[in-house]
Amino acid sequence: MKSFRRNKRVASKKQFPEGTINLSQSINTFGIGSMLEVQSQKRKQTRTTSAIVSGLDFWRADNLENIPEPDLCRLLNVEELKSPPSGESADYIPAKRFPRWLECSSCHYLGVIGSQFNEEVDGIPSCSSSACNGWGVPTRLISVCYSPNHSEGHSTSDYHIDDFPWVYWAHKNHEKCSSARIRLKSDGKKTGLDGLVLKCDCGAENTLRGALAADALKNIPCRGNSPWLNAQQSCDKKTRALLRGASNVYFPVTASTISIPPNSSRLVQTLQSLKYKEITAMYLNGKFSSGTVAEMLHDKIAFSSFEKRNNC
Repeated sequence: MKSFRRNKRVASKKQFPEGTINLSQSINTFGIGSMLEVQSQKRKQTRTTSAIVSGLDFWRADNLENIPEPDLCRLLNVEELKSPPSGESADYIPAKRFPRWLECSSCHYLGVIGSQFNEEVDGIPSCSSSACNGWGVPTRLISVCYSPNHSEGHSTSDYHIDDFPWVYWAHKNHEKCSSARIRLKSDGKKTGLDGLVLKCDCGAENTLRGALAADALKNIPCRGNSPWLNAQQSCDKKTRALLRGASNVYFPVTASTISIPPNSSRLVQTLQSLKYKEITAMYLNGKFSSGTVAEMLHDKIAFSSFEKRNNC
């Protein structure tokens, strides 16, 4: 599992790829399930890779600040809201490498870590080809499932994302070999995807022309892959290829509310942050006297900080 940081802090001995985003980006542009660029340092050289933000199950919820917004909680049917990590001492927001398929910067062979590439302690995958000093670069294509008919009523959680089927595409017009080893080469004549050719060591080859067409992957079933959750589920939707950095790969689903006193007042927010419901329950169970509870609240709440505001 890789991770990126909300804010910079002192690096540990084992360095992971890292990126920096602001608080608003962590719930919009780079929310859960989105992809972003992260960087690693090796021999004073910067290497860029791609990661997908992991689901909340992988976050350290004990380090997240509580947001007291009862109205928004009722709207979303949740018990509480948490803020993403912020500040100089912020913890990591977890993420994992995606896409899994990489292209060597030198020999241009494609593969995954464990076969074509070796994972280094600094997060930079090195090519395992003999006498090759290249490193792994995220491949430019990914695949997603979609519904041609948007009125089918699928929720946003019903869609999936996966690696582009590189081996299938290289052998699309040939018989698939038993041990495919493919690389991406330019034909030297055209630009863009039309000028890129996938070649397998068995002799099969195919240009990337038409790979982004809606029906280009019609023979490839969706595997129901949700890499941000480390999960798979059955899916019968069609798949298509997209550019990794395309704007239509990820759409955040957001909700908002207006904070109106007294729920938005500092006093209420402070009481909620102290879990006053738990204190009340303890009092009702006879564990605290009313005087002890009052003293506890008085010690934990700097009432003097409210005096100036209340006198305005």
